[in-house]
Amino acid sequence: MLKSTASPLLLFLLLLPIISRAQDEDWRPSAVRVGADVFGLAKTALTDGYNRQEIQADIDFNKYFFVLDLGREEIDNSAEGFTHTTNGTFYRAGVDVNLTPYNPNKDVVFFGLRYAHATFDESLAFDYAVPYWGPASVDVTNAGLSAYWIEAVFGMKVKVWRQFYMGYTLRGKFGQKTKGAETLIPYTVPGYGVVTDGGNFGFGYHIYYKLAFRDKAVPLRPKDSKKKLK
Repeated sequence: MLKSTASPLLLFLLLLPIISRAQDEDWRPSAVRVGADVFGLAKTALTDGYNRQEIQADIDFNKYFFVLDLGREEIDNSAEGFTHTTNGTFYRAGVDVNLTPYNPNKDVVFFGLRYAHATFDESLAFDYAVPYWGPASVDVTNAGLSAYWIEAVFGMKVKVWRQFYMGYTLRGKFGQKTKGAETLIPYTVPGYGVVTDGGNFGFGYHIYYKLAFRDKAVPLRPKDSKKKLK
């Protein structure tokens, strides 16, 4: 009986400093930051057969950010002798950790994880010649496909003027799986890119606007906090 009572008590005593510290920290959200991927817009303007729009929003909880991305992408890989198109929408949801929580300008260097999902259609058509029979054609369409994958991300968001921020995101994409592909193995997936066995990489450059709904003090570094207590 004594042992069964002592174990939970010992666990509580060990966790007490962590619980006390969590209560002292401010976990209330203070702002929503919304932005657009200007890299995708620039690529759309400069690349034939490519169209992409993407928006992002994040909200802070202490030194963490919940992040949501929404986007659409149209890709035309057609060349002489065949046409191949992919179009659809995608989203990413995940959490970033702020690696610079003590920055006085509230600039952010972050690392995070995302779950990503895409819904899209893909079509392929080409002509070919059959000996003795003459020309023939193939027209294959996969409609209502879905795909999902995981991303590890790293980047920064820097204040440039008042509530405006700019920053980049590097993405490592892996674990991609597709559902609903019956007649055609997908070549590209919106938000993911070209499908490969070894994963994929991505890059985004964003402009953000910060919608603050309360003032949030920059936390003191642990050593500065101890000096203040003294």
